[in-house]
Amino acid sequence: MAYIQSAETRRKRSETMKRKIAEGTMNPPPGWKTNPVGRKGMDNPCAKPIGSTRIDSQGHGGGVYRKIKVAPTGRWPYEHRVVMEKKLGRKLLRTELVHHINHDTLDNRSENLMLVSGKEHTRIHWRTDHWSVKYEECVQCRTTENEHMGHGLCRYCYQIEYRKTHPRK
Repeated sequence: MAYIQSAETRRKRSETMKRKIAEGTMNPPPGWKTNPVGRKGMDNPCAKPIGSTRIDSQGHGGGVYRKIKVAPTGRWPYEHRVVMEKKLGRKLLRTELVHHINHDTLDNRSENLMLVSGKEHTRIHWRTDHWSVKYEECVQCRTTENEHMGHGLCRYCYQIEYRKTHPRK
């Protein structure tokens, strides 16, 4: 059975450990996050200056995007959003997306960026010259007259198949 410490006990032990590490009478345990020389923010010799960039491969949509440091507090927004905000002269809304025209997510020149809504952005990336991405026509009625619904079927044929497999009670 594990020993459970109270919040007060944990706080006191943490303060004691921090004091001993700062005094040099104790080495920090493995994995302990220490701040060099005990300085925070831009006083820390490890701090990156404002305007520094870094690559974020865990970015939205699974792409690789560049982030830029804009404040001493450590805020790192996506660079393409910062460039677009400067171009427009205002902050972007959360619903506004920035599309890279040449599809190179690291090319953040203002002439390569376009402000779009979520719906427009989806339409750009899913644009196709065919009736659907996989099919030229409905696999059942061989027409492109009706809108594609799924599984290679137009809206009409899809509804017929759905009714066959999901009868009303």
